[in-house]
Amino acid sequence: MSISLYYIGERERRLSLEEMNRINSIIEKYRVKNNDYWEGGNISIPDYTEFKAPVVIEGSVEIGEYPDDYEMEIEEVVRWCYCLTDIAKAVDNITWNVVLGDEELIYDDTVGFKLKKIPVKLHLYLKPDID
Repeated sequence: MSISLYYIGERERRLSLEEMNRINSIIEKYRVKNNDYWEGGNISIPDYTEFKAPVVIEGSVEIGEYPDDYEMEIEEVVRWCYCLTDIAKAVDNITWNVVLGDEELIYDDTVGFKLKKIPVKLHLYLKPDID
């Protein structure tokens, strides 16, 4: 059974074109280009015209199932946590709600969005090399 990471960001004013471009650039940077080993999904570039105030961004990404490699599932979750963290840092004054299945993620000052159960050191170790 697969699980998805859901996210929603809200604020009073709509995103500017510059903010949308920053978000799109971040998402593109984190997208998985080589799917030989990747079973999960990618975060899609949002269609910003679909959102109704106060929602300014919303979506989900499916996490792959790896019956023999639980660590790969964690690696996927961490990748998208860093992506959402970079978006949160690039756009001001958004209130976020990020959940994996039924578990709400927390925002840690060191690593950004993360699962409560994943130690910060492991989160840092699994930070994707996307540059």
